[in-house]
Amino acid sequence: MLVMKFGGTSVGGPEQIRGVAAIVGGHRARRPVVVVSAITKVTDLLLGTARAAGAGDRETVRANLRRLNEVHQAAIDGAIEGPEARAEVTRQVAALLAQLRRACTGIVLLGELSARSLDAIASYGERCAALIVAGALRDAGPYNWWYRAAEAESELAAAGFEVQAIGFTPAATGGAMPATATEALSGRTDVTLYAACRAA
Repeated sequence: MLVMKFGGTSVGGPEQIRGVAAIVGGHRARRPVVVVSAITKVTDLLLGTARAAGAGDRETVRANLRRLNEVHQAAIDGAIEGPEARAEVTRQVAALLAQLRRACTGIVLLGELSARSLDAIASYGERCAALIVAGALRDAGPYNWWYRAAEAESELAAAGFEVQAIGFTPAATGGAMPATATEALSGRTDVTLYAACRAA
């Protein structure tokens, strides 16, 4: 098994994300497991957003959420060439950011930011980055792809990580999709991509 980890600088912008896709695509025969971090500076922005929400600072929360949308949309537009993949990733990332907005609203209303909530907010960076890398990988090769929030079933989960898994199957298979992260690692996918975030 080949495990490939790409930190924030490696997914810092569209050019870097395309580079990651090219590197992963070059190792497709080894069925890599890929772990990605959030785009550069996104984690700090998310943590600041969570703390602003806990303090009831709605103006900062709104400004930060706009910035997060801009950063991720710029990455999508620059890193993903295929219009179908770009549209799908735009929809998926927008859905995640909508969840983030609702979570921040809840924190504002409660007037309290727990450690678990802080971790949950921070996880959106890796989750969005994983989707964008997935779209760039679709450009790089003939993948049918899927995205799901996999229930923790691996050593990552045992180590206290929440896992997001994206699997890629060859077009020739008709897009048969592994049901679980474990199944993805058992050989039914060419690439399994993770956003792994430390759980509270």
